[in-house]
Amino acid sequence: MLLPRGDEYNVAVQNPRISFNDADLKSSTVETTPLGLPKPYSGGFTITYKLSNSQKGWAVRCFHRDISDLQRRYQAIGTFLSKNNSKYFVEAKYLSDGIKVNGKAYPVIKMQWLEGEPLNIYLSKNYTQKSKVDKLLSDFVNLISELEKFGIAHGDLQHGNIIVKNDSLYLIDYDGMYFPELATLKTNEIGHINYQHPKRSASHYDQHIDRFSSLVIYIGLKAISINPSLWKKYDNSENILFKSQDFADLQNSSLIS
Repeated sequence: MLLPRGDEYNVAVQNPRISFNDADLKSSTVETTPLGLPKPYSGGFTITYKLSNSQKGWAVRCFHRDISDLQRRYQAIGTFLSKNNSKYFVEAKYLSDGIKVNGKAYPVIKMQWLEGEPLNIYLSKNYTQKSKVDKLLSDFVNLISELEKFGIAHGDLQHGNIIVKNDSLYLIDYDGMYFPELATLKTNEIGHINYQHPKRSASHYDQHIDRFSSLVIYIGLKAISINPSLWKKYDNSENILFKSQDFADLQNSSLIS
């Protein structure tokens, strides 16, 4: 599918009543920059906009790169959320005719907007507060245990996909999730390089794909809890202490040492 460019999405979201079919989004306004233009949040596959009305806010994810079997993937997510009461996920829906751009309809993901902070931003403000870091650590262990119990995986566990709200963790971005009913599909992403095993490839797609990134995040949080000064030394705004080079060359990693 030939998808719209970012500037085309920007024009469309300025007129929610015309561009969206969904009743919630039609009645909403888009978050803007100081110049009054729609504020985009860019990602690997999507451009996300915050739309809100007097009751609620939504993250509307518009695709600039095609993701195979997207509707099937989000149907699996919807089925999972309807059957399981998990505190770590937010409502997310695939809307096949979600947004109209230049007279043609394109899919979007409508997701509950969380007024929280990505994990690394939260840590940058709280890394010296051991009680808060330890609470995150405990919550993260519970989160991973729950994924393992259900036999599912997120696929891209990293700071940007873990939101902290009221000192509790939430997962966002479900595009690469593994569910047993999706086992015959191919993965569409291999995750953030600073959280993945150097040998992970597109052939790795099962309930175990979060295990390496889980260890990276767990050890990072545990290390910060014990020695907060590590944060100032090793944070680069795209990691939780570790970088891909640490995994690729263990012998010469000062952090590993």
